[in-house]
Amino acid sequence: MSEENTPYNYRRRHSSTVHIASTMMGGDCPIRLQSMTNTSTMDTTASTEQCMRLSEAGADYVRLTAQGVREAKNIGEIAKLLKQKGYPIPLIADIHFSPKAAQAALHTADKVRINPGNFVDSPHKGLYSEAEFEEATQRVEEIFGTFVDEAKLLGKAIRIGVNHGSLSERMMQRYGDNPLGMVESCMEYLRVCHHRDYHDVVISMKSSNVLVMTQAVRLLVSRMEEEGMAYPLHLGVTEAGNETDGRIRSALGIGTLLADGYGDTIRVSLSEDPVAELPVARILIGLTEQWSRAPQIEREELGTYEREYTQRKDCLPVGELLGPNYPPIVLADLRQACSRDLTGLATPPDALLQSEEDYQTAIPGGKIIQLDCSELNETRIEEIRCSLSSILLLSSSHLNPIGDWRKAFQKMRKAKLHTPVLLHRNYADNDLETLMVKASTEMGALLLEGRANGLAISAPKISNQGEIVRIAYSILQAARLRTTTTEYISCPGCGRTLYDLGSTIRQIKKATAGLVGLKIGIMGCIVNGPGEMADADYGYVGAGPGRIDLYRHGKCVEKGIPADQAVTRLVALIKSHGDWSRPNG
Repeated sequence: MSEENTPYNYRRRHSSTVHIASTMMGGDCPIRLQSMTNTSTMDTTASTEQCMRLSEAGADYVRLTAQGVREAKNIGEIAKLLKQKGYPIPLIADIHFSPKAAQAALHTADKVRINPGNFVDSPHKGLYSEAEFEEATQRVEEIFGTFVDEAKLLGKAIRIGVNHGSLSERMMQRYGDNPLGMVESCMEYLRVCHHRDYHDVVISMKSSNVLVMTQAVRLLVSRMEEEGMAYPLHLGVTEAGNETDGRIRSALGIGTLLADGYGDTIRVSLSEDPVAELPVARILIGLTEQWSRAPQIEREELGTYEREYTQRKDCLPVGELLGPNYPPIVLADLRQACSRDLTGLATPPDALLQSEEDYQTAIPGGKIIQLDCSELNETRIEEIRCSLSSILLLSSSHLNPIGDWRKAFQKMRKAKLHTPVLLHRNYADNDLETLMVKASTEMGALLLEGRANGLAISAPKISNQGEIVRIAYSILQAARLRTTTTEYISCPGCGRTLYDLGSTIRQIKKATAGLVGLKIGIMGCIVNGPGEMADADYGYVGAGPGRIDLYRHGKCVEKGIPADQAVTRLVALIKSHGDWSRPNG
């Protein structure tokens, strides 16, 4: 599938088919859902019970961590118990650092996930010479190649799971700590599979940074197409967090890629009970079904749609809030709301719209003109152009608002209309989780492309309109366009997690709320922790049972702190470096 051919209408990318026990993935199969246990893999009973709960919640696959050979072998015991209880769900072993554990898992799991960042490469001092780089490449061919040969013999599937936070030093030196480095790390392993005529391969490109994750997936697909590959994609945003932020960050990354037809299986990573991930995933799948039945949007002669565009930077300055040097704004649309109470918001909306009379005054110095995308024709474009103070409130009532908005922006671009645009959509949902997933996906897709100067989410059936404002700001923060609160990067937890992750996240959030612009990483273990929170200001990482390491700017500064003292020590660390600054003191 070429991106340029389908900017307006949903069409799923056609991938090869992968056999994972009796539940195939890719090709014409439905988009599969999966999750991961957070129990100890050596606790057979607890892991089995959680797998059963996940299956009942709609998971097609369940992944379990396998730190070593012992855990890999015990996945077989869990599989036996599941089948005895009538739950023949395919199990996936999650491997880091240990080819031996991966080899063992081929005999017990239905699919094995390996991480190219640590499967073969080991820590290296100094810069790689050309000879050292080639020698390491040959080791990948030999060690991973042997693993691939055995997987092929046993009829087992593999996921090449690249994590931005655990790229090998070799790849970062050669290509950079960026989407290109992620893609090259993946392609090195993919070529080993391809050359051995082994094709039961799934790929993932994950990062806690939504921009990095989406760019890496798009670049990977392009690179695979160049080399005649079409392997299925596993989508996910790693270390997405919990509650509202975790759902919004996941929807922004996964949803916007689904909208362009990418994705054969998805995992929504939340720092919560893993069962809570499945309802969010189902909402995302529901959106793809909605886009599939949407009326086709005619292409017209509008030129090539550029995925990344500078509309936001190219727009005209209007009033006191909008222009190329301003961040996107939040407009609270309360015209149909059952309640207009917005008290208690840490960050109030930038503007209020309570009736059509507010079109002239809601944004000082500007005049709002509301149009549906279907109404944006040459006549209306010229009317808007004639008023230098115009602000276009661009609504979409189409079943595929992403395509609808894209076409409208393309019309404006062709007409060289540089009026600021606020995205507007009326959501009839009365469930907050559904609303935040939909709005994050649909509006987020345009924001990530460099389009739109703000958001106006209308949700009259939601009783607490303050929550709608918080969702809008969270979308902007997840898209890295505007920061209005403390940002938390937290992993979902797994069998490697070395402390009570859920309660710890709540404690840290309570202790550090309101530190606007500060980034805090909260990681269960060291596998991806230090890497994924490399751009965090502070980090809290499980180092051993009941022990925590604290990080500042990617470097470990305090080691082995007792878990019951670690949150207090984190706060003290932040204060000691002068970063304890709240808007209200």
